Amino acid sequence: MKVLQINAVYGFKSTGMIVKDIGEMLALNGDEAYFAYQTANLPPENGYRIGNWLDWKSRGIYPYKMPRINNEKKKKSKRTVKARMFDLLKKLLGKSGCIFSFAGF
Repeated sequence: MKVLQINAVYGFKSTGMIVKDIGEMLALNGDEAYFAYQTANLPPENGYRIGNWLDWKSRGIYPYKMPRINNEKKKKSKRTVKARMFDLLKKLLGKSGCIFSFAGF
């Protein structure tokens, strides 16, 4: 089984350690674990970094400096994230007949 875990951090802080531990348990059971993360203290082999420094900082400034533009940018970001994650899942899982669901979008 192939599992993609998406989290802001990998390998540190609370949720980052949980993601790392789940990945180790999957590997022990013979499954493949993939990770999509923003920051990591030690990037995993099967990891995909999301965004870059400038992207993270600009998204923090937008709501305060340009509130009207922010709503449009937010909608576009959701579509972009959905498309990128869907492409990543297709690449990882291939034609295994899985159903993809994006909670919260």
